[in-house]
Amino acid sequence: MRAWLDKLGYNPVDPDRLNIIHVAGTKGKGSTYNYVNGVLMQSRDTYGFPRKIGLYTSPHIRSVRERIHINSQPISETAFAKYFFDVWDRLQGNGEKEMPPYFRFLTPVAFHAFMSEQVDAAVVEVGVGGEFDPTNVISTPAAVGIINIHLDHQRQLGDDVGAIAWHKAGIIKPCVPTYTVQQVLQVHNEILEHTGGKGVTVRVVTMAPCLSHISLESDIECQKENASLAIPVISEITTENGLFVPANFSEDPIFNLPKKGLERTKMPGRGHTMKRHNCSWCLDGAHMKESLELLVAWFGKKLVLGDEELPETYRNPTCVLIFNQQARAVGPLLQAIQTTFSQCEGRRFDTAIFCTDLADANVLDKPDFVNHNVDRAVVERLDQQHLSAMEWQRPEPETEVKVIASVEDVVDHIDKISLRVQECNILVTGSFHLVDSLRGSGEAV
Repeated sequence: MRAWLDKLGYNPVDPDRLNIIHVAGTKGKGSTYNYVNGVLMQSRDTYGFPRKIGLYTSPHIRSVRERIHINSQPISETAFAKYFFDVWDRLQGNGEKEMPPYFRFLTPVAFHAFMSEQVDAAVVEVGVGGEFDPTNVISTPAAVGIINIHLDHQRQLGDDVGAIAWHKAGIIKPCVPTYTVQQVLQVHNEILEHTGGKGVTVRVVTMAPCLSHISLESDIECQKENASLAIPVISEITTENGLFVPANFSEDPIFNLPKKGLERTKMPGRGHTMKRHNCSWCLDGAHMKESLELLVAWFGKKLVLGDEELPETYRNPTCVLIFNQQARAVGPLLQAIQTTFSQCEGRRFDTAIFCTDLADANVLDKPDFVNHNVDRAVVERLDQQHLSAMEWQRPEPETEVKVIASVEDVVDHIDKISLRVQECNILVTGSFHLVDSLRGSGEAV
């Protein structure tokens, strides 16, 4: 990665000018970087700094340009094309015989865009792991944030949580302020070991007292922890520029900066609820066991058991699960959903629908939607969906189970269900792509 930046004309310390907040972890990265970006945007609107805020994330949902934001907007098609071909042409012109793979190529494109646009602060999400991730080219970020670490990407990172923590902690840099949340002991020890000789004190963030007075867009409990990590890492940028953001800020206007920033933060696809006719929808792209447990507990509490003022028939609604996960083992994920939901007064889903992420059959041919980690033939045969249906019915054979090819057909099926029931609660989860396809399906959701 350093060699590629060198061929682009950058020296190793150039990315440090971007005042980067580097975020790693397994569960909560997306929410954390969104909160950081939201507070920085509030600072920009209130005080004029940072003038330009970069955000580099992965993967994208609809367009590759979503990975590179400036001031909360994806860069334009014109800008993306310019910076993409700047990188392509310079690497080719400097003797690069084989281009970097997809994500490794997009990372220098993002850094080139941020430096060309003279970004004042940037939030950079690690792709996979940390130690060997292409984003780890940053030598001196403004701050490092490490959110919850769990088992994930075992093929690349290792089979136990300690090995995974070793990779995640690889973004810790000498003398750079580093923050994390409460971790299991094995993870915590691995993080501390990574700080050896680096002059780093890892600060463990607890729930910020201010959050009891803040209304976050998503009220799933884990979001408070993600927001609590966002506040101190932001202070490492704002302190340098005369703005101090304490975790226990008061009602003083300058201390209201985090409050307004956190409350303005939109979390698409995370704890998103909406109502259409007699159907209440909850959409969340959770795709890990731990995240699904929190989500389903929240779903049960909020939508199924939440309103004692409703008539009895409405407090026992039909419950529908719409699920897809194309790249992970589905057995443990579905078991987590079933077990957690059964703890909500013994509830079970009446219908479980397993579908692809595709809005319709034509999506597979659009370049931005090509997923090189998934075999197209497997998607077209619905292999993963049939496997999910089988895994679901082993412990719960009484559930009505449907395998459906597209989101368009899922919406049609939900419309039929809604005609025969008084009240229907629908949980959509397993994939941010699925959530986005349903949110984008016209007036359906």
